[in-house]
Amino acid sequence: MGLKSRTIWIPGDPVAKGRPRASRRGRGVVMHTPKKTADHERRIQAIARRAWNGDAPFDGPLMVEFLPVFGRTQAQEGKRWNPGALWHQKRPDLDNLAKVIDALNGIAFRDDGQISKIQASKIRAPRAWREPGTVITVSQLPEHTQND
Repeated sequence: MGLKSRTIWIPGDPVAKGRPRASRRGRGVVMHTPKKTADHERRIQAIARRAWNGDAPFDGPLMVEFLPVFGRTQAQEGKRWNPGALWHQKRPDLDNLAKVIDALNGIAFRDDGQISKIQASKIRAPRAWREPGTVITVSQLPEHTQND
């Protein structure tokens, strides 16, 4: 059986994982995830469940390709700008955007420790591409690297 791969599209503005917040509850401290992050992770999980359609999570080493696509600014819509994709150079930070990959635990893979390779970029959409969103591809890797 060959190596498997699946791609999902999460429509809407990419969302960076927010920092957990602490609050006192009685004598203890309770940590909670910001609502915006939790809602976004639930959306990713729902989309991934539909894509995996009841199939088991991937086994073995994995590669994740992560591409958040932001809309263009009004200035970038002008005729002088290249119609192709543009690098997104502002916040949110790419590493915080990529942390939402954890939402795929138990759906796309058994544990995020299986991820051996990540390819990530953030761009402003090509002019013809009107909708912002995030593309996530999860692919199985061979058990051995190419150097073996």
